[in-house]
Amino acid sequence: MDNLYRNLLRWEGNIKYAEFSSDVWYSIPNQDHELFKFLIYQIKNKVKHVNDFEVYVAGGLLEDWDSWDIDMFMIGEYEPDKIKEVMRQIISIGFELNIFIDLSYITSLWRVDLMKKGFYNNIQLEVYKYHNTFKRLGEVHKYKYEPIDGIFKSTHNLPYPKHIEKIENGYRYKKPIRII
Repeated sequence: MDNLYRNLLRWEGNIKYAEFSSDVWYSIPNQDHELFKFLIYQIKNKVKHVNDFEVYVAGGLLEDWDSWDIDMFMIGEYEPDKIKEVMRQIISIGFELNIFIDLSYITSLWRVDLMKKGFYNNIQLEVYKYHNTFKRLGEVHKYKYEPIDGIFKSTHNLPYPKHIEKIENGYRYKKPIRII
């Protein structure tokens, strides 16, 4: 197992999210890394009801920069109890592996990779999270998500300014990868 962590960027500092907490974190450089493959294996084989959803990876793991989280999205029928349980299990696996998984349930897949300079499809997307607070090195960050059906909901206006800035500077985002 230690071989999975060799040559990875490591950060030490406490992060607490809901009931989960860890003091050591790793940045996975890309989707071809063995630790990422192991993470996906764990999710596919340990998470009850995960096959009831489409699960995607997007964001920094696929892009040309180091990221300290893995952005994942679930899409499927809105069953809050099942969504919450799948989210809890996936986040738990991430904490066990010292990988922060930024997991959301979304109502439809938004494709930043389809955005082109000067042409943006501004949309509103309902986004659901397992919890609405995050604690890093003792500092509490409360997100603008409201409790609903045992999970937390927010409406996001997309694209974010950070997306527009990168696209305007010539960056092309990668297509999300479906893992389940």
